[in-house]
Amino acid sequence: MTQLTRTPLPGDGGINPPAAGEVVAGPFSSEPLGAQLHKVLRYLKKELRPVSPEEIEEALQIRLQRDSELWVNLVGNPRVLLESDGRWRWRSKYYLRNRDDLLNLLKTSVEGIPVSELQDSYRDALRDIRELAYERNPPLILAFRPSEHTKEVILFPNDPTLYVRISEQVRKLWQSIPIPDSSVVYDYLLQRGLKQGSNHEAVRAALVPTGAQRPPQLKRRARPGARSSGSSSTRRIRLTNVHLEGTGIDLSRDYEPSS
Repeated sequence: MTQLTRTPLPGDGGINPPAAGEVVAGPFSSEPLGAQLHKVLRYLKKELRPVSPEEIEEALQIRLQRDSELWVNLVGNPRVLLESDGRWRWRSKYYLRNRDDLLNLLKTSVEGIPVSELQDSYRDALRDIRELAYERNPPLILAFRPSEHTKEVILFPNDPTLYVRISEQVRKLWQSIPIPDSSVVYDYLLQRGLKQGSNHEAVRAALVPTGAQRPPQLKRRARPGARSSGSSSTRRIRLTNVHLEGTGIDLSRDYEPSS
């Protein structure tokens, strides 16, 4: 029966541990330092949580020992944060750990914060933003786009105490209050001293009473020498309408109006 033997690991008998400051070649030692650094950065950005050096070594199969060349480069990288407990994490613009940190940050913001500056703060940041802005009633976060030409979404805090539940009776009373027509309001303001502008007639004409849609008035320009509508005309009219065929009217003769 073949006896199974354990593969020796660093630190076992016969293998000396690395000295302080010595750069240790890992299983992927053929990879350049830049490639290893890129893998660690990509991994930290994907995780968006504090990760221990042992987790990084196991996930990426690279050596990450203290004072190694890779370690020193990570410490000096502006996108990486080494926490006090020795774990690494992606450095976002705002140091947030959970939903409470997100809400507290937004409460201190007057001009709002773009989603792009918050989505890499921690792992579930986007999920929390969607829930707080779109799945709660009333929402704890208000999301706005500055214009229709941009995809950037700005987040603002929202005070849920401003949302008051109104009874149906109060709603009906509110809706039963008659609202003065816009033209009545305009005349009232004129009586109270509102100055008329140069476009007074246009403004007055635009204030059509509610529910009384005023049809557009089309004026036909009179031709030179045309008779007025009240005068009789002796002009003979030729009927060429084919839909009158079969009605007994002689369409071969000019129509002469009766006197």
